[in-house]
Amino acid sequence: MTVVLDTDKPITGDIIVLAVPYPAVADVLAQPGAELDGKIVVDITNPLNFETFDPLVVAADNSAAAEIAGKLPRSRVLKAFTPHSPPRWPRVMPGR
Repeated sequence: MTVVLDTDKPITGDIIVLAVPYPAVADVLAQPGAELDGKIVVDITNPLNFETFDPLVVAADNSAAAEIAGKLPRSRVLKAFTPHSPPRWPRVMPGR
């Protein structure tokens, strides 16, 4: 997946919401460079296989937020808005 940002425009906010398909994360984070240093990055990505919606594409002992935080060592990464997949709904939302 190739992503093109408006790289001619500076990132000026203190809080950045990372709202892209998980396969695009590496490309998106590579483009702004040090502009994300010191920023709060809210990660709302979901690392799943979008073709099959099967299990997560990160290792069982890892998380997408941890991988993103590793790519942004000078930013504070916050994970948010993680939905549960349909197979888990009966455990998360009994009666539904």
